[in-house]
Amino acid sequence: MNVILPIAAPLFFAAAMTAFTRKEQVQRLGALLAAVIHLGVSANLFIQVWRYGAQTAFLGDWPAPYGIVLVADTFGATMNLVGS
Repeated sequence: MNVILPIAAPLFFAAAMTAFTRKEQVQRLGALLAAVIHLGVSANLFIQVWRYGAQTAFLGDWPAPYGIVLVADTFGATMNLVGS
């Protein structure tokens, strides 16, 4: 579950900010909040990968050839943290 949070958190805030199309201050605050949450989620993912090794998530409970498999290894978690 931890692997999907760096993807889901910004998507949630992007969808939520569409309700405030005419309120620029709310959008700025929402963008700042989304960036801080994304940084925290990315740091948490990096710590989990550093301690316990690569993390995987199977989306939709389908096997690997048919479903989407998210994998966070040390390099991917580092790049996600640097990007956030």
